[in-house]
This record gives sequence, C-alpha cells and structure tokens, in this order.
Amino acid sequence: MANPFAVAAMLARMQVTLTCPHCDQKKVVRRQPAAFRTCPRCKKQFPDPLTKKKK
Repeated sequence: MANPFAVAAMLARMQVTLTCPHCDQKKVVRRQPAAFRTCPRCKKQFPDPLTKKKK
C-alpha cells in the first residue's frame, strides 16, 4: 500500500492553479503546456503561462 502523503505530493506536482487575467477566477489544471487557456466563467482566452516564451 502506498504512503498517502507520497501520493498527495505526487498529485500536487501534476496540477497547478491558474488565475484568469480578466476576471481573477482560479482554476486547477493539469501541468501540460497549451497554446491558450479558456476561462470557465468569462469564456475568454488568454495565453498559457506554463508554456515557454519563444525568443
């Protein structure tokens, strides 16, 4: 049986909290890079803060 603290730490590393710049709604999403994110409240798109910027 796995240690519950280790499982919780692993799940926390896989998720991140994002904040919408338009309405300040917070959402927990998987840590995967995407081109943009869509806010569930205001339905506006904003660039994903997790993706690395191109130079």
